[in-house]
Amino acid sequence: MVTATTTSTSSPLPGKGKSVLISGGSIAGPAIAWWLHKYGFETTIVERWHELRGGGQNIDVRGVGRDIITKMGLFDAVKARNTTEEGLQFIREDGSSIAAIPASANGPTAELEILRGDFAEVLYDATKEGTRYIFGDCIVAIDDEENGTAEVTFKSGRKEEFDVVIIADGVRSRTRKLVFGDEVKFKRLGMSVAYATIPRIASDDRWAKWFTPPGRRSISTRPDPYNSTRVCLSFMTPVDYMQHDQQERIDILRRKFAGAGWEAERITSQLDQLDDLYCEDLMQVKAPRYSSGRVTMLGDAAFCATPVSGQGTTLSLSSAYILAAELAKSPDNHQVAFERYDKVMRPIAEKAQNLPGFIPGAAHPESWWGVAILRGLVTVVGWVWNLPYPQVAVDFVNRQGFGTDKVRVPEYKELQQ
Repeated sequence: MVTATTTSTSSPLPGKGKSVLISGGSIAGPAIAWWLHKYGFETTIVERWHELRGGGQNIDVRGVGRDIITKMGLFDAVKARNTTEEGLQFIREDGSSIAAIPASANGPTAELEILRGDFAEVLYDATKEGTRYIFGDCIVAIDDEENGTAEVTFKSGRKEEFDVVIIADGVRSRTRKLVFGDEVKFKRLGMSVAYATIPRIASDDRWAKWFTPPGRRSISTRPDPYNSTRVCLSFMTPVDYMQHDQQERIDILRRKFAGAGWEAERITSQLDQLDDLYCEDLMQVKAPRYSSGRVTMLGDAAFCATPVSGQGTTLSLSSAYILAAELAKSPDNHQVAFERYDKVMRPIAEKAQNLPGFIPGAAHPESWWGVAILRGLVTVVGWVWNLPYPQVAVDFVNRQGFGTDKVRVPEYKELQQ
């Protein structure tokens, strides 16, 4: 494993003597722990799983996310765990390519393409020496004393006091409900997704592949560095089918993808044997406020934009960077830090959530006519992208709001000495 060391500042550590509890040990939680430790805070992460969770699907680190990873000294560590994906191919029923877009800074496949579990492990390695990790436990109550500390009760029965509590445990955060109740709202995108890992076969190369048949559904496969293939089944639906139990989900997926063609039969025939099948209904998180008393939240728990935005990892890393910096600027006044964090982060999050109206429906046409139109557009995009001067395609992507310039964060140069 590659371990990054935290760079110390030449000035006194602003957070010295201040304790922070972070709920969630995946991406956003360890990322903010890294920055808070750099600024001198005493950090603890509580994770309900009994160990670090591996596996998961691809995430990409690009734009501001890449800049932040570089500031953390983790660029080489992330690149070393690359999925080896060479780019994205759009394909027909027989597996032949309609168009191909090689990996690039602005393409569907980023230079820093890594599995979620591998990225979590990189962040864990970078924080485990300076952050206390509590696995197999979770928060069940927070008594936020107005002029004192936040007393936290854990499921295990232990109680501890912290100066600040940060919620970073995902879209369906149970900890968030303890503090914010039902005030956080969800916006469905009308799309359900299933992720899984299947055994690699000879025809699985190093390209990601995306197949769209009629019926408002799509299938994608992606390579990983572990001699297996990551798959995704997605379909548009007005109903959240993913609330059913696992066997019912499998039955639904088989019905939805029956006769779809390409790899549909290969994937659906294995669903009963897959131990990492994960299903979700895509929802954005809309929070009227990110903080309450001594408690705040970041990442997907605060403003999930869903995977179709392409901004999830960037938002997690950006919010960790911004929140930690604001706490370091006002270590003795968390309310001021939270207000500034909200002021800086909210426009970024709302911009990332502001998807064009045709997303994600346009990528899941109902009829063969719709499929033909989509494939025609894909052919043009692939042709333009592979021109000797692909900046035309890059500029088009950025104008649509999908480019790496979508997120901008402050430098906080006064803290980076």
